[in-house]
Amino acid sequence: KILLEKGTGTWCTNCPEVISYIQELKERYGENLVCVEAHWGPENYGKDPFHYGSYTGMEGMKINNYPTIHFNRDRSNAVNGASVANRKVLGKIINKPTIAKVDLSSDYPAGDSVKVSAKVTFATDTDNSTGKFRVGYVLIEKEIQTNLASQINGGASIVNYHGEYYYMKSPVATDLMWYTNVVRGDKNAFMGIKGCLPAQIEAEKEDTVETNIYIPNTVYDKANLAVVAIVMNFYTDEVLNVAEVRIPENPQSVRPIVADNGNGEVRVTVDESGSLWVACPE
Repeated sequence: KILLEKGTGTWCTNCPEVISYIQELKERYGENLVCVEAHWGPENYGKDPFHYGSYTGMEGMKINNYPTIHFNRDRSNAVNGASVANRKVLGKIINKPTIAKVDLSSDYPAGDSVKVSAKVTFATDTDNSTGKFRVGYVLIEKEIQTNLASQINGGASIVNYHGEYYYMKSPVATDLMWYTNVVRGDKNAFMGIKGCLPAQIEAEKEDTVETNIYIPNTVYDKANLAVVAIVMNFYTDEVLNVAEVRIPENPQSVRPIVADNGNGEVRVTVDESGSLWVACPE
């Protein structure tokens, strides 16, 4: 699977231009394309309510031009706007073989965090004595629509690559603007978790990397969250593979059924406080 990371901002006049481009890619590649949208805009600049500067800054995507799209963190082939010429870049990346696969799962949120587990399998015996192969995580909110975010759009400007005027007014009406896959947290998204994979990786042997990810109170809808796991070469920034999983809804923190006492009752666990027997209707 391919990781698409987008650097954007609500203050950015050109950023709406790439929305249709990414939608087109998702329609074509489906689940093989995992999208992450990172916003930059501190209070003294654009006042973007989704600002997550560590992701787009020098410790993250390392970008200073908005919008910018990276495929598998290949900064040499960045897309600045929906350039037709750069569509060939994605095709080359998709056809490139990978040496690792990753399967991702998440457990019910416990309070203000969620437990995630990535099972990583390499195709060949791999020397990892330097610790360069690692796994990092990103917490994203799948869809956000709010009147607190006003997306600026270059309504009176000519679209850079299409030779025509923008078709949406500026700012874009809040009931028309959806923000998708917005970064809400990261767990060593670019550094990876040091030492999470063995020094000598055995071919076709599954290695499990587990961690807890904090859910910030800035999240609009906790039932609309997903986690992205990134298998990376920490030294080169190369993304080997990526996976995404939705966090299961569990508003009451009720655990799955674990026992049946044979009397028409089942035992369930609520939070971490204990268990109780609940009668099952016929």
